[in-house]
Amino acid sequence: MHHAPLQQGDTHSYCVAATGRGPLIAQIAYYDYPGSPVAAKALVNDLDLRVTARGLGNATLLGNGFADDLNPAERVRARLITIMLCCSH
Repeated sequence: MHHAPLQQGDTHSYCVAATGRGPLIAQIAYYDYPGSPVAAKALVNDLDLRVTARGLGNATLLGNGFADDLNPAERVRARLITIMLCCSH
């Protein structure tokens, strides 16, 4: 586990490569402070997992397959990737 404090608009990148025969799985999960019950969006802090897959022509893969602003857990499976974690409030 790695701790990387992020502020509004910050990003933090990890460069990793799968060394086995299968794909690498990148996943984030975090506790989000409960928002107001009447808020338009459930998350207070929205962390987005974005993965650059060199094995796919540097395509950007999004956690859960889409720009997910509803869940505090996101996952991507790929080979030869750069992991980027983005923060927004």
